[in-house]
Amino acid sequence: MVDKYDLKTTIHETADGSFIKSLGSDDKSKSLNLNVKFEGINFFSLLRQSFFKPFEISGENIKAFETYFEGITIPNGGKIQTLTVMPLPSKKFKADMFFKGTDHILSEVLIEVFEGFGIIHLRFTHDLISFELNFEEKKFNFKINKFRHLRELEGVVDFLLTLLEGIEPLMLYINETLDGNDSIENKEFELIKMSISENIDSREELAEIKEAIVFLKEVQKHYRITFRNFELNLPNDFNYALDVLRLHMEKSSLDIEKLYFEEKDIIIYEDVTSRQEFIQELTENKKPFNFEYRRHIDTITIFNQTIPIHDELIIRCTDAIISKKLDQNEQQLKFELSSNAKGIVMGFL
Repeated sequence: MVDKYDLKTTIHETADGSFIKSLGSDDKSKSLNLNVKFEGINFFSLLRQSFFKPFEISGENIKAFETYFEGITIPNGGKIQTLTVMPLPSKKFKADMFFKGTDHILSEVLIEVFEGFGIIHLRFTHDLISFELNFEEKKFNFKINKFRHLRELEGVVDFLLTLLEGIEPLMLYINETLDGNDSIENKEFELIKMSISENIDSREELAEIKEAIVFLKEVQKHYRITFRNFELNLPNDFNYALDVLRLHMEKSSLDIEKLYFEEKDIIIYEDVTSRQEFIQELTENKKPFNFEYRRHIDTITIFNQTIPIHDELIIRCTDAIISKKLDQNEQQLKFELSSNAKGIVMGFL
C-alpha cells in the first residue's frame, strides 16, 4: 500500500551519512515512517550527485529496513533487491516565463524547486521543452521535445538564447497560488540573470540550431514543403544534407578540403601491370591524378520530410593526391584524398 503515496523524506544524517528516518506522505492526514540503515555507501553523496533525480540503491547496501504506517508495523516481505529514491520538490507551481521588452515567452511552465545541501535546483517542464538550472552555479542543460512546425522550434530556441546571453533577466509570472496562499501581492518577479561567460557550449549548440532553422525555412519555401510534427534528433549526416540542399537550391559549388575513401572505391582507367603497385605509387610518391565522383540523388530526408532533388551531385579534383593512408578496416585500406593546389569542388555542376 505504501507505493500509492508520494513520499517525502525527513532525513537525519549520521557520521557516515548512511541513515534515513521518517519518510512521510504528502497526504498530511497520513503518517508513514521508514527507518533504513545503509552500509558501504554515503546516501547524502548519492543524493547530491543525482541532482535531485531518481536513483537506485542496491539491496546489498541496505543493512536494516523498518516501516510503520499509522502506528502499525508493515512486515518486510523478504530481502530488498533495490531501493528507488525519488526526491520530491519543495515547491511546485505553474508560471509564465518571459523577458521584458521582448516577445520571447513560454506559457504555463511547470516549475519544480528542489532545495538541500546549500543547493537550489530548478526544473522547468513545458510541452515543447524541459530544462534545468542549478540556481547557485547558474549551470544549465536542456532537452527539446517534439514540435508541430519550425516556427515553434524557432520560438523556443530564441527563448533559450535570450536566457543564456544574459542581456535580460528571466521573469516569472505565477499563474496559481503557492501552497494555498492567495495573499501573494507580487506575482511577477525576476528569477535569474545568466552570465554570458557561463554555459558557452549550450549557447553555441543553440546558435547552430538557430542557423539551421533559418536555412530550413528557406528550404520550405523553395521546395514548397512543410516540416511538421518532428523531433530535434539531428543525424550524423545532418550538416552534409544541409550542404547538398544549399548547393542544389543555389546551383553553386562548395570547396572541400579532404575526402575519405576505401581501396575498393578506386577505379583505374589506365593500363597498369599491377593495381597494387599503382596504388602504392600514388600513396608513397603523391602522384597527382584526376578524380571525379558522380552520384544521382533522388531525395534528401530531413526530420520526417522527404525533399525531391532528382539531380546529379559531382565531386571533382584535377590535381588530387592521396595525402594519407589510414588504418585498415575490414581488409580494406582507407585513404585521405586532398588537392595539390587547385582544390576539390562539390556541386550540381
